[in-house]
Amino acid sequence: SIRETISTFPASAFYQSRFTIQLAIEDNLLGATDEMNTYLLMVSAVLAGYSYPDEMSAVISVKRTAENDIEVAENERAGELTKAETAYIVSKETADRLEIQGDAEIKAIINEATAYADAITYRFDLIQKLFARQRELHGMTSGEFIDY
Repeated sequence: SIRETISTFPASAFYQSRFTIQLAIEDNLLGATDEMNTYLLMVSAVLAGYSYPDEMSAVISVKRTAENDIEVAENERAGELTKAETAYIVSKETADRLEIQGDAEIKAIINEATAYADAITYRFDLIQKLFARQRELHGMTSGEFIDY
């Protein structure tokens, strides 16, 4: 009965899902005792004291190593993705900050240039008005005022 149960599983199940095999053995034994109208008190079935052929042990070891390497690579990949995402966010924030600073500097330069232009325009308007007033005050023509 135990051999029949074990024979239904592939060899890989002994290292991948041993607990499933143990449960199947328990179920099979309990079912067999029910059919025979006997009583069996079973706490659990534990698979112990068995070994694999050397070739299978070597293959299992290589497979487990490969699985561990895959898991490590996936974790490293996730770490590198996180690092890249962080670098992207930092770069984007830096670019946004530089854009805001650049816009502010452009506005400041434009405001300063506008203020200088306004001051120069105001000064020349004032000089023009003063010259016009002086010319009128002395009753001069434009040509006489220029010669003066």
